Amino acid sequence: MAPLLAANVAFLVVFGLFVVAFLGLIVFIAVWAIRRDKAGREVWLEGRDESETP
Repeated sequence: MAPLLAANVAFLVVFGLFVVAFLGLIVFIAVWAIRRDKAGREVWLEGRDESETP
């Protein structure tokens, strides 16, 4: 019974680390995408304002 318990604990630890790393990666990518979108939108709006003025 002890080897089975050790395998379950090891699996839970490794799987837990995988889930934490995956969630961290999702947050990192979301923050990166939002920052790039914000910067791109500002450039786009500046170009739009300049082209509308006669």
